[in-house]
Amino acid sequence: MCQPIQKQKRALFVFGWLVLSLSAAYAQTFYTNTDGLVFTTTNGTVTITGYIGSSNAVAIPAAISNMPVVSIGDYAFYDGDLLGNLTMTSVTMADSVTNIGDYAFFGCRALNTIALSGNLVNIGASAFSTDAYFPDVRYGYYYDSACELSSVAIPDSVTNIGSAAFAGCWALNNVSIGSGLSSIEDAVFFGCGITNLIIPDTVVTIGQEAFYDCQSLTHITLGSNLASIGVSAFSGLTLNLGYPPGSPNYACAFSNIIIPDSVTNIGDFAFYNCCNLTSVTIGTGVTAIGAGAFSGDNSMMGNGPLATNFACSLRNVSITNSVTSIGAAAFYGCQYLTNVTLGGNVGSIGDSAFSGPVTSLSAGQGWPPGLNDACSLTSVVIPDSVTNLGNYVFYNCKNLTNVMLGHGVVNIGTGLFSGLTSAWPWGDVSSVWNNACGLTSIVITDSVTNIGDSAFYNCSNLANITMGTNVASIGDSAFSGDFYTWYVEAPPTEPDTASVNLACPLTHILLPNSLISIGNNVFYDCKQLTNVTFDASLASIGSNAFGQSALVSVAIPGAVTNIGPAAFELSALRHIVISNNFIAPYEFDGCTNLASVTIPDWVTNIGAYAFDSCSNLTNVTIDSGVTGIESYAFSECPLIGAYFLGNAPTADNTVFKGDSGSVVFYLPGMTGWGTSISGLPTKQWTLPKPMILADSLSVGPANGFHCTISWATNVTVVVEGCADLANPVWQPLQTNVFTNGVLYFSDPQWTNYPGRFYRVASP
Repeated sequence: MCQPIQKQKRALFVFGWLVLSLSAAYAQTFYTNTDGLVFTTTNGTVTITGYIGSSNAVAIPAAISNMPVVSIGDYAFYDGDLLGNLTMTSVTMADSVTNIGDYAFFGCRALNTIALSGNLVNIGASAFSTDAYFPDVRYGYYYDSACELSSVAIPDSVTNIGSAAFAGCWALNNVSIGSGLSSIEDAVFFGCGITNLIIPDTVVTIGQEAFYDCQSLTHITLGSNLASIGVSAFSGLTLNLGYPPGSPNYACAFSNIIIPDSVTNIGDFAFYNCCNLTSVTIGTGVTAIGAGAFSGDNSMMGNGPLATNFACSLRNVSITNSVTSIGAAAFYGCQYLTNVTLGGNVGSIGDSAFSGPVTSLSAGQGWPPGLNDACSLTSVVIPDSVTNLGNYVFYNCKNLTNVMLGHGVVNIGTGLFSGLTSAWPWGDVSSVWNNACGLTSIVITDSVTNIGDSAFYNCSNLANITMGTNVASIGDSAFSGDFYTWYVEAPPTEPDTASVNLACPLTHILLPNSLISIGNNVFYDCKQLTNVTFDASLASIGSNAFGQSALVSVAIPGAVTNIGPAAFELSALRHIVISNNFIAPYEFDGCTNLASVTIPDWVTNIGAYAFDSCSNLTNVTIDSGVTGIESYAFSECPLIGAYFLGNAPTADNTVFKGDSGSVVFYLPGMTGWGTSISGLPTKQWTLPKPMILADSLSVGPANGFHCTISWATNVTVVVEGCADLANPVWQPLQTNVFTNGVLYFSDPQWTNYPGRFYRVASP
């Protein structure tokens, strides 16, 4: 006998992902049968909407009052209790049922047996799940399980299973998926205990987090028509719980997987934290490998020395020719990966694709070196199809000794081959671990236009670089490295020092004509770099670009419009040729090998500290173009004389600070000179005979050979030339009167002779 009842307002309170939900009073009439099933009727069919019976075993009949039961409605067996239905243990449903609504058995945590209708078409969202979580003394929290089902068979009639339908059913270890499904929706089996999974051939897509936290899943077979694997489909979280007991990992546990040829996309983090995955076969239809697809979490135990890495354990990966992009961090932390074959159509490799973290242990003296979770690749071939290498792609890949760049690469990303160093505050230099690549040489192909910041930072074995002909910019710290100094006790003497330099060991480099910009610290601390050639196209040199290098000679092109502070600071320079119109602050600070410097007449300003602490600089000649000298430009230099060829520049009282005993000489006829400048006495300067200033000799494309000749004011000098000193025939080339004590001479015809010699004399 059916009894009519009035359905009242229902409240739903659930912890976790759900929020408070209130539904308004229903307008239609509800009924109950003798078994306690609450239902409503529509067009001669019955929908079960609730249960008020007392039995733990519930049977859904084929008909009620001669009307077929076709549906179990939304929230039908959720009783509104905070913890859900805790008594119902089994459900059987007649084959007349075609639909199970959303949240129909939500929170029914005692449900351990269910017989689904053989004609079931739809299983609604969160139909058997729960989202509640509760405190736990060991782990801080845990997710409460949903139903206690251990097995479920999805009939072939089912065409749709809603998102999170079985989420949290941790006891569910056996699932059979019927052939009616074309899609496995988001989080359907989230957190289930499935051990063996066969995806039927009818399934085309696997949604986001579909098998997330399925930590018992050890075997999986993907269907032959699968096209897409969603974000975090088989991944899982880790909990860093301190030491001990260690960090549990809730990702899938299978060791191998075959991605069928039908799959075109592997979603972001699809196999994240699948640390048991040692073998993967990527199908020939895959075009994209998502960000973090095979990566994992790295957890440092809070009270101990051990770090745990949950990335996949792949040893070998073959990227098929169908793949066009590898996402950021796709194989991040895959520390066992020793061999990667990249397909011929890969266009981009994302940031940190093969890199990994280094855990620098600090628990105390005696712990082992920092743990490196980057790949273990020793060689890699970048195909010509790759146009962009992202940032930090091979960061910390310390075993990488051989790299072949393709001819399509345009950009070498930031930190591409660099690595972290770990330094211990005790012991000697062996206490440093360098995790940058082990490259000894690299060929930068002609397709490359940009080398990113720190691209080869700490590559301490990189002694040979061939630079492509189209490189326009080199980023900050591209070839530099860390420098460490230890104070090691050496009894019975005073404490001694030991140091290690991780910058590249280049001795020379040929920079291409295309180069426009050199960034900050590019070759900083490259202490074996003795020779570098700049082309006339160079426009910018960054701060400390060649600081502390072994350069002995440098010619700065006239096109340079920017030089950062300390560009050549503490380098080994003995000779400089300046063709641009300024000297930057600190540019040659601490260059202790400089003994004599000539500043040409096109230079207008000398920056602060430009030659500060050049401890062997005894002579400087400054041509007439210089109008300003900034603070401390020549301080702490043992100058014997500073020779000015023009009018007195602006200078404060610090320019020559510490240069006691020096004299500033100036030519007769020049203006602005008094008895002293910047604390040094001045004196008129007249040479006994005309002289070609050695430091002014240079060759340029516009004026050919040129130099500066110095003598006295208002006298005449003749410049003569000859082509053969064995049989000299001197020809007058130029006769001029010194007006300011100097004469600028150029010979654009010098290339017309196999050799050309010059002399100066009075007429």
